[in-house]
Amino acid sequence: MYMQNNALNINQIIEIIDERVYNESKFIKFLSFISAYHEILENLLKAYFKSKHICSLVTLKILNLLVLKYQFIRQHPFLIAKPFGLIVDPSNGCNLHCPGCVHSKNNKNKFIWTPGNLTKETYIKFIENYGPTATDIFFYNWGEPLLNKLTPIFIKIAKKYLLRTAISSNFSLDFNHEELVTSGIDYITIALDGATKTSYSKYRKGGNFELVLENIKKIVEIKNKLKTNKPYLQWRFLVFEHNMHEIDLAKKLAYDLKVDELKIETPFPVNWDDPSINIAKDIKPEQIFINTQINSDINTKYRYDYWSEMSEIENKSVYNDWYESFQDIEKYDNFENYQDMKPTNSTCQWLYKNIVMDAKGNILTCCMAPTPERDLVFSNITYSTSLPFKNVFNSKKFRLARKFYSDIYSFSEDIKELDLNGLPYCIKCGGMNNTLTITNQILKYYLEDISLFSMLSDNSRKILTEWDWNPPQFDKADNQKLRPLILIEIGPSKVTAGKDFNTQPNGDSAIWVKVANATENTVIFWDDNHLQTTFKNSNLLTAVVPKSLYSTPGKHKIFLFDSGTGRKSNAGLLTVNEKTNDYDPRKEYSGSRNDDL
Repeated sequence: MYMQNNALNINQIIEIIDERVYNESKFIKFLSFISAYHEILENLLKAYFKSKHICSLVTLKILNLLVLKYQFIRQHPFLIAKPFGLIVDPSNGCNLHCPGCVHSKNNKNKFIWTPGNLTKETYIKFIENYGPTATDIFFYNWGEPLLNKLTPIFIKIAKKYLLRTAISSNFSLDFNHEELVTSGIDYITIALDGATKTSYSKYRKGGNFELVLENIKKIVEIKNKLKTNKPYLQWRFLVFEHNMHEIDLAKKLAYDLKVDELKIETPFPVNWDDPSINIAKDIKPEQIFINTQINSDINTKYRYDYWSEMSEIENKSVYNDWYESFQDIEKYDNFENYQDMKPTNSTCQWLYKNIVMDAKGNILTCCMAPTPERDLVFSNITYSTSLPFKNVFNSKKFRLARKFYSDIYSFSEDIKELDLNGLPYCIKCGGMNNTLTITNQILKYYLEDISLFSMLSDNSRKILTEWDWNPPQFDKADNQKLRPLILIEIGPSKVTAGKDFNTQPNGDSAIWVKVANATENTVIFWDDNHLQTTFKNSNLLTAVVPKSLYSTPGKHKIFLFDSGTGRKSNAGLLTVNEKTNDYDPRKEYSGSRNDDL
């Protein structure tokens, strides 16, 4: 009866706080309100978790989710809450060279991906800051995690923060199998795209098919020896034209290997990198569960063995920094300016729910890989001590990116003196990469895994996990004229003096600009020269450029003006470089390299 009453009280607290999430417009009041329930909630959880440390962590994670929910639906640019999903690359390298990947031999100059392994010092800075409030950590993005011998240690440290852990590996390398299994790893995805060596090797360039199978067998053997179902083994099979005939063979092999699941998936196109590899058509994704007898009770003791080691961090201030930040909130940002905001544009979930770090400590805006044209590095974990609450999630680029969606008026003021290269890439992406790696659905799995779901009502479960927000439709007729005109990107941004560029059918040179909130009255200016502008849509304009404007070297200011509203945009620079002499006499010389030219 006591347990039932406690569960009822826990559900009541969650429901009371959630009511304030939607109805309390004063953020500071909301934080004070939620702080008052901290100790009460923690004491109630003691009926379920014997460890005081576990009770404190679960309380912190629940309250952080509710604060994050509050800030997400209001699209606050500056965050007190921290992301619940952590994505960390233990290594920026890979032992394979699969087409379409940053590690493909054809893509060496297409991506900015500095090789190297994550150090323990860098990882500790990250996990101490984000581990206490997070629920899941995935040790993979673009690198092969098992190339770093410290990965099992990273996993073991993560378990002390009550995190669910996962890796995705090609398994085509040597590693310590027992060390990996006993690290506490919960989930392993194995990239194996073929049921024979021939088909596997066509896409997984440099992979060893036999070694992958041997590694799977050894992991299963150790699981059986330890009498545990962890880690859960998922075989991920990407279907191409060259391996589609092996799906049935893969199903048989999955049962023989005793993996827990075989997942048949359609990959992204990679024929832009290797024209010989094409996606199979008319193949439906499948999820085949091999081990249907998984008993979570078997894993309970195994899981608590790692939770017992949490005493090592009990004396650390894993909670105080988060709660004390409530008291200092006004010192860092004026929440009064946007506490009653009612955003009309949908934001990108990556800016709130997940944080990504590569092996060099770079904090990325999402799971995409940086390129020369795509600056996705928003900070570095080493800068954390200089930022409010040591939170790199509040770097200037993160705040600007959030403001673009939530407060475009403030955003337009902030970027007036900012070079276009300093704008966050998110405003160019426009939310196209809005599919999270660690989703709200995975959040549900986490609550189940720590046995919290069993004590929650259906309503409390929805409150904590179902909060993807759909904004009201933006009324263009009434509001478009009020929204600021923003220049986002110029193309090309560099041209050569006297040399035509982006040549049109009639021989004219032309530029294009990406923009926010343009109308048919918006025109492009080159310094003080009004260009003949074509309106494509509210986000794209083009203009003809007279040859006299780019006949000599120099830097030119490009900006927009709307004659209908009187709005003027921020400015960007277009550089006209000096004409170079392309003639090189050495290209025509056929003598030996030691001869004088």
